[in-house]
Amino acid sequence: MSEKTFSKLIIADLRLWVHLGWGEEEKLYPQMVSIDIEVIFKNPPKAITTDYLEDTICYAQLVQKVREVCAGGRFNLIERLVGDIHAAIQSHTASHKHLVESINVTVCKVSPPVPDVHGGIFFTYTPLT
Repeated sequence: MSEKTFSKLIIADLRLWVHLGWGEEEKLYPQMVSIDIEVIFKNPPKAITTDYLEDTICYAQLVQKVREVCAGGRFNLIERLVGDIHAAIQSHTASHKHLVESINVTVCKVSPPVPDVHGGIFFTYTPLT
């Protein structure tokens, strides 16, 4: 009998500064965003038993890709930032396509310049296949 499993890698609350906002004035100074990434595996990675990094996806490399996206751009909308992060992660994990079921990215604009919003503004992108 085959055993059903579910595996995912989560990077939670990666905090980075990004030039993000509608209009040049809002983008003038970087704003903090909090980023959550989930990589859902098709099957558990072999690293569960081998303990070898090459048998899974390196989260440090994913974090570096996200840093590059955030440092290298100016974004009008949180949706575009999420899309660019997702694309970078998807491109980076392309060589592990046999492992990855889906990639979910959520970005929270921690302190949006909107009166009475105290918990941030979130946008999540999860392509469904």
